[in-house]
Amino acid sequence: MTEADFFPRFHVFILDPDLKTSASSFSTMAPDLQAKLREDVAPIWGVGNGDFVQATPLAAGEGHPLGAVPIYVHAKAPQDIIDAGALAEHGDDPDGVPRIDVYEDLIAMFGISPQTPTLEDALSAAIDHELTEYRIDPECDRVATLPDGRVVAVEACDQVQAQTYRKGATCVSNFNTPSNFGIGSNSPPFDFLGKQTAQFQCEPGGYEQVLDPDRGWQMITADLAGATHETLRDKISAVPHGMLRYRLELTWRGLGRGRKRRRRHLRRHAAEG
Repeated sequence: MTEADFFPRFHVFILDPDLKTSASSFSTMAPDLQAKLREDVAPIWGVGNGDFVQATPLAAGEGHPLGAVPIYVHAKAPQDIIDAGALAEHGDDPDGVPRIDVYEDLIAMFGISPQTPTLEDALSAAIDHELTEYRIDPECDRVATLPDGRVVAVEACDQVQAQTYRKGATCVSNFNTPSNFGIGSNSPPFDFLGKQTAQFQCEPGGYEQVLDPDRGWQMITADLAGATHETLRDKISAVPHGMLRYRLELTWRGLGRGRKRRRRHLRRHAAEG
């Protein structure tokens, strides 16, 4: 992270006209997402203090204030996003401008769960997941080395992504603390809600990204821990339908959320070579 990453950021929703979710829903989410950044994330991570989330969403094509981080909410996801297993993602555009993209159709199909029982809950949790991770890892390339020597991705919501809580009226994502990644400390708590009992512990429904020196970034899920190649297919088949089954199927096919980091890993090694 650079010094500029600690400065306050301004975030604004940009909505597709074909969304099923009303614009007023995003206006309701905005102050709660802002409060989560300022009150929960900032004291722990040092980023998000003073951040704004604009309550009045903009229409697609309307443009957004200079310097604002757009949160694009799309009605439909393109095929490459479907193959990546992403309900939402944070990154940047070809010019290096940061952005967050959210896909309503995928969230409607795969994001509904007992923790996020409505489409609005699933949307807000997915948006908050990406907003929190973007503030902590804006370039999607931050890594840490655990005491056991593993190099891991500093993605603060992935391991605990199935766990949510209410910020005001809005469903938001649990998130990891720096000590989960061995940053500054190796002592608990390792997540905001205090659910993890060990450092870098992948909770049910979550996943983690670990750097393999030979293969690049690998996605690991708690639900497939201990599986061999012979038993992996049976374990996936036993998982109920939903987001977890979707993501495990993509992992089986060599796709999934680790793809972006794998591309960055290969580019970096090519540049170093």
